[in-house]
Amino acid sequence: MTQASGVADPAREAKSEAVLAAVRAIARESRTPRVSVQEYLRYRRENDSSLPAVNSVYSLFPGGWSEVLERAGLGAESDEGSRRTSEASLLEALRTVASALSTEVLSSHAYDEYRARCGLSLPSSSVIRKWLDSWEQAVIKAGLQAPRRSGVRRPSAALVIESVRAAIRAHGSAITPAQYEDWCLECTANGEDPPRLSSVLQVFPSFEIAVRSADIERSDDLHPHSLWTADEARRISRLSEMIVGAPLTEESYELLRARATRPMPTWRTMRQLLDTP
Repeated sequence: MTQASGVADPAREAKSEAVLAAVRAIARESRTPRVSVQEYLRYRRENDSSLPAVNSVYSLFPGGWSEVLERAGLGAESDEGSRRTSEASLLEALRTVASALSTEVLSSHAYDEYRARCGLSLPSSSVIRKWLDSWEQAVIKAGLQAPRRSGVRRPSAALVIESVRAAIRAHGSAITPAQYEDWCLECTANGEDPPRLSSVLQVFPSFEIAVRSADIERSDDLHPHSLWTADEARRISRLSEMIVGAPLTEESYELLRARATRPMPTWRTMRQLLDTP
């Protein structure tokens, strides 16, 4: 079903909420409600590269940056949010929109989208959240249902590697986390359901390691648990011995590993890959 029917696209909803959460965080840090696009870009660059790029933000919020600020509770409507609105009127607004959309499952995105085009004087979803604690509690109090949140289940390593390989084929081995997220959204729009970045990071300690693992064409020498290869173990062993200046011991290797700026396999994994006792 489409968003117009009141049923949200979980991927779109999650991405919209991530933008709004980031904008609110910027406002708290800067202590001003007027967050600029440039501040958002700086926050994205310095704190969370998986946040939507600006062109994606504008596709999520047709009303532009002013809609982002309004839905985050930071626009001109912040004055409205400072005045106590009766619970009865808030619940009635929810029922009105749900009835107009012929649905009992009402998302904040569907609510605000309808509010923007209907011409009625309705409180925004941010105001409803402010006075009723959360969107889920608000719609339940109104006798409606909140969209079911898609639980993030840990995918298998094989599924993640297959997905990242497909993304690499589309963007190259220099793919960034943000590009991977955009690729996932494109797949979702085509009816596919690849593991999102958050799921990738449940399996791998970093996106860089996920890309490196996915880029390995030979899997017969892949460690079954840590996803390092025998070739990598031999290369790391040679470099480590050059740095230490002596044959490696568990103590010297683990000391070097603790100081390394890049990930290194454990001593036990190295021994298993090199097939040494």
